[in-house]
Amino acid sequence: MPYVSLYRKYRSLTFDDVIGQEHIIRTIRNSIAAGRIGQGYLFCGSRGTGKTTVARLIAKALNCEKGPTADPCGVCENCKAIAAGTAVDVVEMDAASNRGVSDVDMLRDGVKYPPMRMRYKVYIIDEAHQLSSAAKDAFLKTLEEPPAHAVFVLATTEANKIPVTIRSRCQRFDFRRGSDENISGRIKYVTESEGREISDEALARLTRAANGSYRDALSLLEQLISYAGDKIEAEDVYTVLGLADEESFTELASVLAEKDEAKALAFADKIVRTGVDVKEFIASAAEYFRDLLAVKVGAERNDDRKAVADAFDAKRLTEIISSLAKSLGDLRYTDLARLSLELAVLNAMKEPESGGAKEVVREVVREVRVETAPASGEARPAPARRTPPPRPPRPAAAEEIPASAPKNLTYTAPGDMKCDFRQVSNAWLRILKHIQKVMHQAKVSAIAKEARLLSLEGNTLTLGFDAEHYFHMDQAERYKDIISEGIAEVLGDTLVIKVVPAEDGRDASPKPAPKRMTKPKEAEPAAPPVEEKLTGPKESELKNEVLMTFDATQVEGDDDDLWEDN
Repeated sequence: MPYVSLYRKYRSLTFDDVIGQEHIIRTIRNSIAAGRIGQGYLFCGSRGTGKTTVARLIAKALNCEKGPTADPCGVCENCKAIAAGTAVDVVEMDAASNRGVSDVDMLRDGVKYPPMRMRYKVYIIDEAHQLSSAAKDAFLKTLEEPPAHAVFVLATTEANKIPVTIRSRCQRFDFRRGSDENISGRIKYVTESEGREISDEALARLTRAANGSYRDALSLLEQLISYAGDKIEAEDVYTVLGLADEESFTELASVLAEKDEAKALAFADKIVRTGVDVKEFIASAAEYFRDLLAVKVGAERNDDRKAVADAFDAKRLTEIISSLAKSLGDLRYTDLARLSLELAVLNAMKEPESGGAKEVVREVVREVRVETAPASGEARPAPARRTPPPRPPRPAAAEEIPASAPKNLTYTAPGDMKCDFRQVSNAWLRILKHIQKVMHQAKVSAIAKEARLLSLEGNTLTLGFDAEHYFHMDQAERYKDIISEGIAEVLGDTLVIKVVPAEDGRDASPKPAPKRMTKPKEAEPAAPPVEEKLTGPKESELKNEVLMTFDATQVEGDDDDLWEDN
């Protein structure tokens, strides 16, 4: 007799054998007993939780010679054929490899004909989310109005990829991951049935490695039986599955507590040399420190780990778990195992700054200035960054700064200013992009984009908002300090921002003189000069659109305006 894998050999043959899905089994059995047989079922859940097994049990219940019955006998010809996978009226379709419209057309053609030997035709479509969009559309009509003899069971691990039009026509059942208790019980039962032994520590480690999947648990158990023989110990689990033992995690905790970077690098080197899977080690380390946190706060009791947990406070354990979880996510983008583990340990060793990472980045950004544009006729070098000159001290006269000005910035005195209203207008789009991309304040940039520059009087820049943008005006009032900071980082002058309705400040705005006025050659009225459209408080919407589209900045030139690519 050919060898059969454990997960196939110990597949549930009756509804009573199914573990951990009592809410689904009870609903299905009651429905069949009452004669309310659904036309479509949608089974959702992670791998190895019993979706295909329950689908076959439904086929047995509907086609058993004593049925339809909630308790199929399992010994009649129909039940045996379904269990062996030879029943012609139970069609299993793998949507991962049969995902096209032509495959669905074949299914639709077969649905039309009544079953050959059994009472119902049951179509089990595994990995149903893999069907192409066209195939799902082609399948929809058949699912909506199937013949009375057809029942569809769709199994998927990604229910969100099933269109709502299909979901709404099916009875949906969500399969739960196996609990540690259920999985360990199943492993112990199979081990004893195979005439083998497994230690408690090995059982606990194997249960955790299964990660809620019954099939994964039996597949790993089969691998361990081949390696260890009649008795499975914890060391066998660590060796075969590439896991680290308890001593390794205790050593890691000691390294993090001492904050010795040399020991951290030596520890990472040791782990890599032993052949432990780095991704699995970091995941297990995060679980280990989670257990320490549970012991620390009294949620669990483990005397062996209490001494280790006492070396940390609860906040520090939370920071370590968060750092390890982030490092685990970063592993998706690199294959450098040693470097990844070293960075994970070093990052877990560091305590976060009080202001958070965002404030650290902001301080670095404050030390950077965008290089000013070159004069017309000169070669235009690639954009560069330089260290800005020190900001001027706060003015001695308190009345020079309005009372409404934010208090966390040092403002430029009117006599020391290096920019005028025209320069602020020409650099406005560059300021908005700086706020969005460098300062990472996209919301503030979007609010300021709706403003109109009305005037620059002294060191006070007035922003006006039209009636339809009064909501943005209220928001701009809250974020004046960020806008002012953005202007300072681009132009070098820190201005006081004043926010008003556009109607209140329209007459106060200066009327900038155009760069060049050219008389029209003909008598008919000419369009306003281009220069006047590109400057002043009423900037052209077309110019704004072009500058934002091409990520450009308007700079002054001798003969014409230049748009500089940032």
